Amino acid sequence: MVGYDRNMKLTWFWEAFLAMILLVPAWLGLAGFSRVWNIRGEVALLWYMLGVIIGVAFFTAKSSSIIPENSVAIWWLIGLGIFVGAVANILVFRAVAHAPNAGLPIAITGSASVFVFLSTIFLAHFFPKFFVVQNFDWLRFGGIVLTMIGIGLISIRQ
Repeated sequence: MVGYDRNMKLTWFWEAFLAMILLVPAWLGLAGFSRVWNIRGEVALLWYMLGVIIGVAFFTAKSSSIIPENSVAIWWLIGLGIFVGAVANILVFRAVAHAPNAGLPIAITGSASVFVFLSTIFLAHFFPKFFVVQNFDWLRFGGIVLTMIGIGLISIRQ
């Protein structure tokens, strides 16, 4: 079947595509709540993430263990969440709450995928245990260039 691998699991592309579809109403709702009920972005983030935590625990409870076997990984993930994820998400939620269109800050923060893609190619050579080695591809690079042009066009009008 299209979109499934041989184990009948969704491929990464379709998982990402479905996530994108589900995130649209989430971002629209968060922007609307901020304006209608005068909820600060970081307060909306707190309650939204509480819902995410409950949902992830509920949906993954039967499919896998939610506690990794490696305790070092747990502490790295918690630290990453506290020091990087929290600050980044607070800034995103504030930007969504204040932007004239909720899609603008999401588009700008979405450009992080460009930097992750390029960094992964570079880091895979030095840390193959953590990253899959990839070859440079002009078609993918063209997509990155188009993304950066789009971010530039959004930024010009601000």
